[in-house]
Amino acid sequence: MKFVRRFCEASADQIGMNIGWACTLAALGVAIPVILFLGLALPATREATTWFAFHEHHPVEILTPIPMFLAAIVCCVLTFKLWGQENGRFPALFYFVFGLGMAVVGMDEIAWGQKIFPWETPDWVASWNQQGETTLHNVQGLQSNTEFLRMAFGFGGMMVGISAFLYAWLNHRRIALAVAAASARR
Repeated sequence: MKFVRRFCEASADQIGMNIGWACTLAALGVAIPVILFLGLALPATREATTWFAFHEHHPVEILTPIPMFLAAIVCCVLTFKLWGQENGRFPALFYFVFGLGMAVVGMDEIAWGQKIFPWETPDWVASWNQQGETTLHNVQGLQSNTEFLRMAFGFGGMMVGISAFLYAWLNHRRIALAVAAASARR
Protein backbone atom coordinates (compact mmCIF):
# COMPACT_ATOMS: atom_id res chain seq x y z
CA MET A 1 0.00 0.00 0.00
CA LYS A 2 2.93 2.30 0.68
CA PHE A 3 4.15 1.85 -2.86
CA VAL A 4 0.76 2.79 -4.31
CA ARG A 5 0.76 5.98 -2.22
CA ARG A 6 4.32 6.78 -3.37
CA PHE A 7 3.29 6.12 -6.96
CA CYS A 8 0.33 8.52 -6.61
CA GLU A 9 2.59 11.12 -4.97
CA ALA A 10 5.21 10.82 -7.72
CA SER A 11 2.56 10.99 -10.45
CA ALA A 12 0.83 13.96 -8.83
CA ASP A 13 4.13 15.77 -8.34
CA GLN A 14 5.31 15.13 -11.90
CA ILE A 15 2.21 16.62 -13.49
CA GLY A 16 1.40 19.17 -10.78
CA MET A 17 -1.85 17.57 -9.65
CA ASN A 18 -3.32 17.25 -6.16
CA ILE A 19 -2.44 13.82 -4.72
CA GLY A 20 -6.08 13.17 -3.80
CA TRP A 21 -7.15 13.62 -7.42
CA ALA A 22 -4.28 11.44 -8.67
CA CYS A 23 -5.23 8.60 -6.31
CA THR A 24 -8.94 8.99 -7.14
CA LEU A 25 -8.29 8.77 -10.88
CA ALA A 26 -6.05 5.73 -10.40
CA ALA A 27 -8.70 4.04 -8.24
CA LEU A 28 -11.48 4.79 -10.74
CA GLY A 29 -9.37 3.30 -13.52
CA VAL A 30 -9.46 0.00 -11.63
CA ALA A 31 -12.89 0.19 -9.98
CA ILE A 32 -15.03 0.97 -13.04
CA PRO A 33 -13.89 -2.03 -15.13
CA VAL A 34 -14.19 -4.33 -12.09
CA ILE A 35 -17.74 -3.13 -11.36
CA LEU A 36 -18.69 -3.52 -15.02
CA PHE A 37 -17.17 -7.02 -15.13
CA LEU A 38 -19.00 -8.08 -11.96
CA GLY A 39 -22.27 -6.59 -13.25
CA LEU A 40 -21.97 -8.66 -16.41
CA ALA A 41 -20.67 -11.80 -14.68
CA LEU A 42 -23.44 -12.07 -12.08
CA PRO A 43 -26.67 -13.41 -13.58
CA ALA A 44 -28.81 -11.31 -11.20
CA THR A 45 -27.31 -8.02 -12.45
CA ARG A 46 -26.47 -8.87 -16.07
CA GLU A 47 -29.67 -7.53 -17.64
CA ALA A 48 -29.56 -4.25 -15.67
CA THR A 49 -25.84 -3.77 -16.42
CA THR A 50 -26.43 -4.38 -20.13
CA TRP A 51 -29.33 -1.89 -20.16
CA PHE A 52 -27.32 0.71 -18.23
CA ALA A 53 -24.02 0.37 -20.10
CA PHE A 54 -24.64 -0.84 -23.63
CA HIS A 55 -27.97 0.33 -25.04
CA GLU A 56 -28.49 3.31 -27.32
CA HIS A 57 -29.56 6.51 -25.51
CA HIS A 58 -29.12 5.01 -22.02
CA PRO A 59 -27.07 6.40 -19.11
CA VAL A 60 -23.55 5.37 -20.09
CA GLU A 61 -23.93 6.50 -23.70
CA ILE A 62 -25.43 9.80 -22.60
CA LEU A 63 -22.70 10.45 -20.00
CA THR A 64 -19.72 9.08 -21.98
CA PRO A 65 -18.75 12.39 -23.64
CA ILE A 66 -18.23 14.09 -20.27
CA PRO A 67 -15.10 12.12 -19.25
CA MET A 68 -13.89 12.29 -22.86
CA PHE A 69 -14.01 16.09 -22.84
CA LEU A 70 -12.48 16.20 -19.33
CA ALA A 71 -9.67 13.94 -20.54
CA ALA A 72 -9.10 16.24 -23.52
CA ILE A 73 -8.86 19.25 -21.18
CA VAL A 74 -6.48 17.46 -18.80
CA CYS A 75 -4.34 16.36 -21.76
CA CYS A 76 -4.19 19.96 -22.98
CA VAL A 77 -3.03 21.16 -19.55
CA LEU A 78 -0.46 18.34 -19.33
CA THR A 79 0.81 19.15 -22.82
CA PHE A 80 1.56 22.73 -21.79
CA LYS A 81 3.07 21.69 -18.44
CA LEU A 82 5.35 19.03 -19.91
CA TRP A 83 6.43 20.77 -23.13
CA GLY A 84 9.04 22.98 -21.47
CA GLN A 85 10.40 20.33 -19.08
CA GLU A 86 13.58 18.39 -19.68
CA ASN A 87 12.61 15.13 -21.44
CA GLY A 88 9.02 16.38 -21.55
CA ARG A 89 8.53 16.75 -25.29
CA PHE A 90 7.63 13.11 -26.01
CA PRO A 91 5.09 12.82 -23.15
CA ALA A 92 3.69 16.23 -24.14
CA LEU A 93 3.30 15.06 -27.74
CA PHE A 94 1.59 11.89 -26.55
CA TYR A 95 -0.85 13.87 -24.38
CA PHE A 96 -1.54 16.25 -27.27
CA VAL A 97 -2.40 13.40 -29.67
CA PHE A 98 -4.35 11.48 -27.01
CA GLY A 99 -6.27 14.63 -26.01
CA LEU A 100 -7.07 15.44 -29.63
CA GLY A 101 -8.32 11.87 -30.06
CA MET A 102 -10.49 12.15 -26.94
CA ALA A 103 -11.97 15.44 -28.21
CA VAL A 104 -12.77 13.90 -31.62
CA VAL A 105 -14.34 10.78 -30.04
CA GLY A 106 -16.32 12.94 -27.60
CA MET A 107 -17.62 15.17 -30.39
CA ASP A 108 -18.47 12.12 -32.50
CA GLU A 109 -20.36 10.61 -29.54
CA ILE A 110 -22.65 13.65 -29.42
CA ALA A 111 -22.89 13.62 -33.23
CA TRP A 112 -20.83 16.81 -33.48
CA GLY A 113 -23.50 18.70 -31.57
CA GLN A 114 -26.52 17.20 -33.35
CA LYS A 115 -27.76 15.52 -30.13
CA ILE A 116 -27.60 18.83 -28.25
CA PHE A 117 -28.69 21.27 -30.96
CA PRO A 118 -30.96 19.13 -33.14
CA TRP A 119 -30.51 19.59 -36.85
CA GLU A 120 -31.29 17.47 -39.86
CA THR A 121 -28.49 15.24 -41.07
CA PRO A 122 -27.38 16.34 -44.55
CA ASP A 123 -28.45 13.84 -47.22
CA TRP A 124 -24.88 13.15 -48.30
CA VAL A 125 -23.99 12.14 -44.71
CA ALA A 126 -27.19 10.16 -44.11
CA SER A 127 -26.51 8.14 -47.26
CA TRP A 128 -23.38 6.54 -45.75
CA ASN A 129 -24.36 6.65 -42.07
CA GLN A 130 -26.34 3.64 -40.86
CA GLN A 131 -28.20 5.60 -38.15
CA GLY A 132 -28.74 8.74 -40.18
CA GLU A 133 -26.68 10.83 -37.75
CA THR A 134 -23.71 13.11 -38.24
CA THR A 135 -21.20 10.62 -36.80
CA LEU A 136 -18.14 8.74 -37.92
CA HIS A 137 -18.64 5.64 -35.76
CA ASN A 138 -21.89 4.74 -37.55
CA VAL A 139 -20.40 4.79 -41.03
CA GLN A 140 -21.11 1.67 -43.05
CA GLY A 141 -18.31 -0.78 -42.43
CA LEU A 142 -17.31 0.77 -39.10
CA GLN A 143 -20.51 0.32 -37.13
CA SER A 144 -20.30 -2.84 -35.03
CA ASN A 145 -16.74 -3.42 -36.34
CA THR A 146 -14.73 -1.17 -34.03
CA GLU A 147 -13.60 -3.84 -31.56
CA PHE A 148 -10.03 -3.73 -32.87
CA LEU A 149 -9.88 0.05 -32.48
CA ARG A 150 -11.27 -0.15 -28.95
CA MET A 151 -8.80 -2.88 -28.01
CA ALA A 152 -5.89 -0.93 -29.50
CA PHE A 153 -6.95 2.24 -27.69
CA GLY A 154 -7.38 0.34 -24.40
CA PHE A 155 -4.05 -1.43 -24.87
CA GLY A 156 -2.35 1.92 -25.56
CA GLY A 157 -3.84 3.41 -22.39
CA MET A 158 -2.80 0.35 -20.40
CA MET A 159 0.75 0.56 -21.74
CA VAL A 160 0.96 4.24 -20.78
CA GLY A 161 -0.22 3.35 -17.28
CA ILE A 162 2.30 0.53 -16.96
CA SER A 163 5.06 2.76 -18.33
CA ALA A 164 4.21 5.50 -15.83
CA PHE A 165 4.16 2.95 -13.01
CA LEU A 166 7.54 1.50 -14.03
CA TYR A 167 9.02 4.97 -14.49
CA ALA A 168 7.93 5.99 -10.98
CA TRP A 169 9.17 2.70 -9.51
CA LEU A 170 12.55 2.90 -11.27
CA ASN A 171 12.94 6.57 -10.35
CA HIS A 172 12.17 5.73 -6.71
CA ARG A 173 14.70 2.88 -6.78
CA ARG A 174 17.35 5.13 -8.35
CA ILE A 175 16.79 7.82 -5.70
CA ALA A 176 16.86 5.22 -2.91
CA LEU A 177 20.17 3.80 -4.26
CA ALA A 178 21.67 7.28 -4.50
CA VAL A 179 20.65 8.07 -0.91
CA ALA A 180 22.05 4.73 0.28
CA ALA A 181 25.33 5.35 -1.58
CA ALA A 182 25.62 8.87 -0.13
CA SER A 183 24.93 7.56 3.37
CA ALA A 184 27.59 4.86 3.01
CA ARG A 185 30.24 7.48 2.15
CA ARG A 186 29.74 9.31 5.44
